[in-house]
Amino acid sequence: SDYVVRLDNWQFVVVFRDIPLSQVGAYGKKLAEQLSALTLSEGSSQQRLKVYGGYALYPLPLLGGQLLGWEVSLQLASLSASQLLQNATPGVASLQFAGQVDAFEFEESTDLERQVLRLQAEGLIWLQQE
Repeated sequence: SDYVVRLDNWQFVVVFRDIPLSQVGAYGKKLAEQLSALTLSEGSSQQRLKVYGGYALYPLPLLGGQLLGWEVSLQLASLSASQLLQNATPGVASLQFAGQVDAFEFEESTDLERQVLRLQAEGLIWLQQE
C-alpha cells in the first residue's frame, strides 16, 4: 500500500494506487485475514482481532462518476465496513452499483447513508463481500 491513515478510533484507511482493479478485493481480503490472525495481549487477557473492511474505488465506476470527490469514495468504504459490522460478519466488502446508477444520485445528497440505504432497498446498490 502507499500509506495507512487513522480515520477514527477503530477505523483506518489503507490507500492502494499501483494495483490492478481486479485485485483490490482479493488483496483487501488477504490483508483482513492476516490482521484477523493477530492476537492482542492486554494484561493477562488475549483478544483476537475482528476485521470489518470496506473498500471503494476512486473515481467511482458510475455514469459521471468523476463528478464525485474522493471523500464520497471514503464514505462508501466506511459504510461497507459498517454494514459488515452491523451484520457481525468479519471480512471485506464493497458497495456495488447497478449500471444505471448515476453519480448525480449522490451529488446533492446531504445524507449519503440514507441515499445508499434507499438505493439498496430498490436493488440498485448491494453489498458484495469478498
